[in-house]
Amino acid sequence: MVSGPYTPADLFLRTRDTLPFSMDAEVFPSGCWDVVVMSGVLEYARNPEKVMREVRNLAPLVILTYQVVGRVTRERLRVGMHNHLSEAQLRRLCQRAGFRFQPVMAWERQGIYRLT
Repeated sequence: MVSGPYTPADLFLRTRDTLPFSMDAEVFPSGCWDVVVMSGVLEYARNPEKVMREVRNLAPLVILTYQVVGRVTRERLRVGMHNHLSEAQLRRLCQRAGFRFQPVMAWERQGIYRLT
C-alpha cells in the first residue's frame, strides 16, 4: 500500500514536480517521505558516505540497489562510477550512516538492499 504520491528527485528537472538532487554539489531534496528508492545512484557519488547520511534524514526506509564489485573496473570508470564498494564496505558505510542493512536479493549484477 502506498500512502502518498511519488516524488521524483533528479539532477535534471524532467518534470515540474522533480526535486533538485545533485550528490556532488550537495543538493539534496528537503522533506520527509515514507520510502526513498535509490536505484543505480550511489555508485556515481564521489562521497557516498555523505550521501547516505543525508538520505538517512529523508525516510525511515530506503531501498537501495548497488553494483557490488569491490574493485575498480574499466566498465565502471567508462560509465562514470566514482566508488567501487564490496558488499562488506557498503554494509559498513550504511551502518555508519545509521541504517540497519538488510540484503534482499541479487538482481543481475546488482544487490538489492533494505535499509531501515
